[in-house]
Amino acid sequence: FFFSKFLTKLLTMTMMRMTEGPNIATLTASPQQLTSDPLLKLLVHTLLRKSNKAFTLTLQKSNKKPSLILYHSTHHATLLKQRNAMLRALCGTFAALKPLMDANCEIKSQIHFWMSLSGNLSENVLSGDFLSGLDAHLSNCAFVANTAMASLADLDLYFSLAKLWSNNKNDNK
Repeated sequence: FFFSKFLTKLLTMTMMRMTEGPNIATLTASPQQLTSDPLLKLLVHTLLRKSNKAFTLTLQKSNKKPSLILYHSTHHATLLKQRNAMLRALCGTFAALKPLMDANCEIKSQIHFWMSLSGNLSENVLSGDFLSGLDAHLSNCAFVANTAMASLADLDLYFSLAKLWSNNKNDNK
């Protein structure tokens, strides 16, 4: 509770500073959504610190799905509501996050694949063949999308597995 209240206050103060100047993207989300999605929270924190006022965060009180608006010009914008699409769009739009998305089309498709897989993981992967398959995959490459450095897919998979592991650990107490 305290952390959520602190985050709300911090993000509100940061948002007030970030609304001047040209805006490339606006993310609308509740503080609860940001605290429950560590990857989204990490990207937002990075953008609020490094995007030179091109990124705006709008905090909402309701728990409606988060949304991202990308402004292409004065008269043209794109609205995204699907989590993975929002994360990939943020990484593809802002220089501070570009290293998380490789420009190579084959690598991008692997990032999409692993992010989709991460979003569909359930408790049974912790005891099933998934982890041994992941281990075998990673024995041939350093990162899941076969990139030179960690990508958005690696972070998404990490946070998904960490959440499942934590939930499983708490259930077994």
